[in-house]
Amino acid sequence: MKPHHDFTAERPLARHAQFAGKRAAPEADPTAAAQRLTERLASALPEVIGMLGGENAPEVRPLDPREGVMRELLSRGNGQCSHGLLVAEQGPSLLVSVDVAGAYQLVDMAFGGDGKLPDPLPEKLPLSAQIVTARIESEVAALVARIAGIASREQGAPPFVPLRRDSDIAALRPFAADRALWQASFEITFGGCDAWTLRLTVASEQVALLSPGDEDDTAPRARPSHAATSADPARSPFGDLPLTLCATLVDMRMPLARIAALKPGDVFPVSVARQVPLSIGERTIAHGTLGEIDDRVALQIIHAFSQEETRS
Repeated sequence: MKPHHDFTAERPLARHAQFAGKRAAPEADPTAAAQRLTERLASALPEVIGMLGGENAPEVRPLDPREGVMRELLSRGNGQCSHGLLVAEQGPSLLVSVDVAGAYQLVDMAFGGDGKLPDPLPEKLPLSAQIVTARIESEVAALVARIAGIASREQGAPPFVPLRRDSDIAALRPFAADRALWQASFEITFGGCDAWTLRLTVASEQVALLSPGDEDDTAPRARPSHAATSADPARSPFGDLPLTLCATLVDMRMPLARIAALKPGDVFPVSVARQVPLSIGERTIAHGTLGEIDDRVALQIIHAFSQEETRS
């Protein structure tokens, strides 16, 4: 499994985040700063992660922070992870590492499942799980920005911009091999589901920059109503998931001997169905009639999502 994505900022990074005046005091205690950051993250993460998995907030347990270099903190011993690197102007680079099992779990629960996963997991991370990992990365980065009091110069622009994502930390190379790093880890559990781990890694000398500031705003946000949090394919982040539709214009039987004898130039009559089925994979979701719009073939839906269609 090796999902690999390169992200290019739509605008110069210099327009995104303002770190002026946000500097660690010379006498600041790095250990105390790291402890405050871990505590604030642990208290706010249930709300942030819970919004992605449906109506229930998870239990979040902070693990002991670790310090070391990249090969020590981000080894394969952590299991299958998706690593996302986010950057900001004149500020820290954040590496958000999400257990692949957690991404699958959130996808399953978002569509009404119980979060119980098959063993082993699929080797290739599907697009739906990639969307979830990207959403976790952006939400965690936004949470860190609120904790640190980091504002964005441009209204609506995130302080941290996603740069790259990869499951192979050696290919991603988020930090220099010998750079001292600090890592906060959080064990996340939804009900009776298996626990998974979320990790945040930054350079050790930049931890104080992320310690809670005067503009810290991690109070729980108002959660939507029960109806809004139930499984809904139109809700973010899955509402933008592209699906392939297939309209079957001709469905006919032909003898194998005739098929084997097909050659360029052959002509044989076909009849277009009066009710053209529209399907996703093997599931028919609608029927329509064939027509024309602006010199292009078009399909006018006559009925959709009936019980007969969804059972076919």
